[in-house]
Amino acid sequence: MFKVKKKFEEETPGAGGGAPAVTPPVTTQPTGGAPASAAPSTSVTPPAGDPPATSKGLWPDDWHHQIVDGDEKLVSRVSRYASPKELAKALIETQNKIRSGEFKSALPKDAKPEEVAEWRKDNGIPEAPEKYDMALDNGVVIGKDDQPIVGGFLKAAHDKNYTPDQVKSALQWYYNEQERQTEERFKKDESEAAATTDTLNAEWGGNYRRNINMVKNLFSNFPDDVRDKFMSGRLADGTAILNHPGVVKGFAQIAHELNPASTVVPKGGDVVKTIDDELASIKNMMSKDREAYNKNTRLQERYRELLVAKKEINARK
Repeated sequence: MFKVKKKFEEETPGAGGGAPAVTPPVTTQPTGGAPASAAPSTSVTPPAGDPPATSKGLWPDDWHHQIVDGDEKLVSRVSRYASPKELAKALIETQNKIRSGEFKSALPKDAKPEEVAEWRKDNGIPEAPEKYDMALDNGVVIGKDDQPIVGGFLKAAHDKNYTPDQVKSALQWYYNEQERQTEERFKKDESEAAATTDTLNAEWGGNYRRNINMVKNLFSNFPDDVRDKFMSGRLADGTAILNHPGVVKGFAQIAHELNPASTVVPKGGDVVKTIDDELASIKNMMSKDREAYNKNTRLQERYRELLVAKKEINARK
C-alpha cells in the first residue's frame, strides 16, 4: 500500500500534499467557425532572489553603491565599469597578470639587505651598479670622458632600483640628446662663421684676406696645444671665439701692431731686408720692362703691400 501511494504521489502532480500543478488555460474553438475570444494574459513572477529588471538590464541603477556597501571612496572607482560583469572581467584580468609575473611585487618598507638582494634578483635588477647592461643602440660606446658621470648615474639608479630597461632607456636618451645638440651647434657655427665673414668683408674690403692672415700668423706664435685650445674655444654664450667679428678685429689690430709685415713676408729672418730685396727686384723689372709690369696686376698689388709694410715698420721704429 505504501509503495503504491508513493508511486502515485510521484506520478501525480500535486498529490500527497505537494504544490498544486499549474494547468495552462485551454482554448476551445466554438462550433460554427466563430472565432474564440482571446484568453486573458497571465504574467509569470520571476523566481525569488533575482534583481528586478531595469532599463540597464538585470542590474539596478545604484549597483555601484550596493556592491561596495555605500563606501564613497570606492564608488567612484567602481563607477568606471558599466556593469558588475565588466568589473568582474577586470578583476580576473588583473589576477591573471599577477600570476603571469607581469605585475611585480613592491619592495617591502624597511627591507633587510638580504631581502633587498632577493627582491632585486626576482625583478631582474643586477646586484651592483656596474653590472647593468651597457650595450646601447646604434653601436654607441661610453667614452672615457663620460665614464665618471655615467658611473654616478648608475649608482643613483641602482639605489632607486631602476630596472635594466629603465637604465638603458635613460642612457640612450642622454646620448641621443648629445648628438642632437652637437648637430645643432655645428649648424649654428656654420651660420655664425658666414655672418662674421660677411661683416668683416664689408668693413675691411680689399684688406679682408690680409687681416685674416695676420690673425693666423699671430696664433702661430702660440704653443701648439694652447693654440688649438684657444682657436676651438667658445665665449660665454657658446659662440666660437673666431666667429665673433669684434674678437677677430681685436686680434687683427694686435697682430698689426706687433708685426706690420706679418702677412707680407715669411715669418722669421730679417723682415726689413726681405722687404727691401723684393722691392728692389720689382723696381728692376719696372725699369727694364715697364710694359710687362703694367700688365701684371698681381705684381702691382704686391709692390703696394711691400711699400705699406715698410712704411709701418719705419713708423714703429
